[in-house]
Amino acid sequence: MILRNISLLLLSTFFISDLHSFEDSKIDGILKKVGKRYIRRDQKMMGLIAKHHRLKDWDGLPEQYQAWYVKTKALIISEHVVHQSFIENPRWQEHVKLLYDMQHDDMVAEICGTPIKLNKYQFDKYLHNQRQNFMLAVVPIIPYKIEILKDKRVFNIMIGFETTAREGYSVQNYWNVTYELMDFMGYHKELADFKITHISINGGCTEYGHVDLSGIPNMKNNTLELLKRENNPSVESLFELFMPVYATYLESSTREVIPTVWLESLDDDPMYLQATVCHVEKEPRQQNYTKKEFIRWYEKFQEMWHVKEGGAEDWIRVQMIDAKDDMLSARMTMSVQVGTNETAPVHDWDFRIVLRYNEHGDEKWYITKLDVLCPPTIDNYRDLSLMHIGDVVTSNFLWYVQILPTPVTWYQTLDFLKPFTHQNTMLAEICNHTNINLTEIYSKVISREYKNMESPKGEDIPRDDTYILYSLDNVRFDPSAKELADFKLATVLTGRANAPREWIYVWDFKIRWDDMDQFYYVEKVELACPEKLYGPAVFRFHKIQPIRFHY
Repeated sequence: MILRNISLLLLSTFFISDLHSFEDSKIDGILKKVGKRYIRRDQKMMGLIAKHHRLKDWDGLPEQYQAWYVKTKALIISEHVVHQSFIENPRWQEHVKLLYDMQHDDMVAEICGTPIKLNKYQFDKYLHNQRQNFMLAVVPIIPYKIEILKDKRVFNIMIGFETTAREGYSVQNYWNVTYELMDFMGYHKELADFKITHISINGGCTEYGHVDLSGIPNMKNNTLELLKRENNPSVESLFELFMPVYATYLESSTREVIPTVWLESLDDDPMYLQATVCHVEKEPRQQNYTKKEFIRWYEKFQEMWHVKEGGAEDWIRVQMIDAKDDMLSARMTMSVQVGTNETAPVHDWDFRIVLRYNEHGDEKWYITKLDVLCPPTIDNYRDLSLMHIGDVVTSNFLWYVQILPTPVTWYQTLDFLKPFTHQNTMLAEICNHTNINLTEIYSKVISREYKNMESPKGEDIPRDDTYILYSLDNVRFDPSAKELADFKLATVLTGRANAPREWIYVWDFKIRWDDMDQFYYVEKVELACPEKLYGPAVFRFHKIQPIRFHY
């Protein structure tokens, strides 16, 4: 009788909350009262339950005890799932940690119809993105349900709840949680404990994966027609952007490129524009970008990322989330590849966009809110950038070498550094001469102040020399301060067709991470005086080939 009353109390608590938002204090209080009454009245039952930490003892427990334990855990899991789902909950971090601890280290999550399976760490990052835009959670859409999957050691817990976004629309969320009794070796004995081994999430899916409009109540689509009648000069590209049939010929007739025209629709007024870019994954997004700042971030994003050659045709996708007469919400997804390595994985970058109509009384649409979400498949974006920045800089150098008429001298290629300088400012040391920007270098070249670059050690470099070989050293960094790093690029010049390969220039790049732009800038370049290249040393170099990843 006591067991039945406890189970009814736990279940009724969940049902009663159907029309109200979860409140931590009420749930916590109920659980504490149940626990105290339970311990006080049935010490024997508590002892039996405690023995589930040995597999064979769990199998020997009466079914009613097993059912009680699983139902109790299902309620606790449901509480953590809902409480962590909206950023306005002051205790969301506490529930994140508790939910994380309940997951097995090899847990796998499948989210919103995407083919990529997330591990425990990646799933935690996904949840961080998910909760950022939500203010409230209402539970349940349906009461939680439990299915026995295997020998009463594996259970499926189904949880349904609804969240409210900052823009006012509601999103339904459905979780299927596999809860499994796992054995492991403890201190001198075999132990067991229940862990979450698999999670599947569906519903509205507004932040990641395939948006399902049936999971977004009261969604309307007719507002898209307003865009067709818009007289804003940039609306043609804006309308194209919001359609899944977005063609790759909008900005380039020969090759697919990451689009930029849509940026002109960002509101110029910082009082109206709210733009954020993911930074530290464990903290709420707080840094707001102006239009100018966001465009600078986006330009650096274009330097590091490109459309995979021969990749999916739908590499850019736009999915509507909400539509009203004066507001549109959508999520744009770009499947792009980092760096220059053709074998690098493709990651999905999500841009959540809100447009408002007639905000300035001019009967035009403007992007007033823009959030760049952290891809959960990227463990650490700064580390990923550090792995590829050397290749990207080298690619830019090689591209400049190929477009310049021969012969190519060392100073003619200096413009390749411009995209990697912060506001076109960089410290340079050229053959023991120190300068502060590129303009000064050019002026000193004209005044012949770099004689050692042309006649090192009294030997003249032939005027018709040009670059033919290059070699890139790996990036080196201090593990305690990864915002600072350096890498070297060695280039080789040759003279006439039959001349030996004899002159080597070594570029030493000092780079610094900029957290606002999420980019490694070249803070200083040291170009050593040229030296002769002898014998076998030439074999570590690569021939300069046509560049495939520069746009």
